[in-house]
Amino acid sequence: SAAGLGWREPPERDTILANVGDRLPWLLALMLVQSVSGYVVARYESLIQEHVIIASFLTMLVGGGGNSSGQTVAVLVRRLGTGEITSDMFWKVLFKESLIGLLLSIGLGLAAFPRVRYMHKGASNLDAFAISLSYTLIIVMANALAVCVTMLLHLFGRAAVGSPPVVQVIVDVAGISLSCMVCSAILQGE
Repeated sequence: SAAGLGWREPPERDTILANVGDRLPWLLALMLVQSVSGYVVARYESLIQEHVIIASFLTMLVGGGGNSSGQTVAVLVRRLGTGEITSDMFWKVLFKESLIGLLLSIGLGLAAFPRVRYMHKGASNLDAFAISLSYTLIIVMANALAVCVTMLLHLFGRAAVGSPPVVQVIVDVAGISLSCMVCSAILQGE
């Protein structure tokens, strides 16, 4: 159906069961990919047990990446749909959206520091720095991944329906991985 695979079906094919059949494989595949997050968290279990504050902010961290990448996907899908940008403009679009992500990340990272430090009981300056730096890096990464995935799926006519969930899952997994690596590098020597 149109919602699952990106093209229009005749009305007799646009049934509830046909839509479920088209969407279910995508959602199952994405669920399996998202399971990688569990392996990442397990790998960094001792870090998270020692610094419980990381777990408190994982949803903020991956949510920020999802929010930023979601905005990027929405803009790109619209602009690709109108022909305002094309696949051969990949590098230009990637540079622009990465720069936008960098500028957004500076403001968001600066806002995250006091959010962590002063609004979470027991947070140290180092905790706030590690989480804020993670947030900053996730935003830049999320925007770049949104461009790469959306432009790739556009080549297959799937940008509008595939990009939002695919980007969200990739950004979630990469965001958790990046957060754990950054926090490990900063907080393990504490």
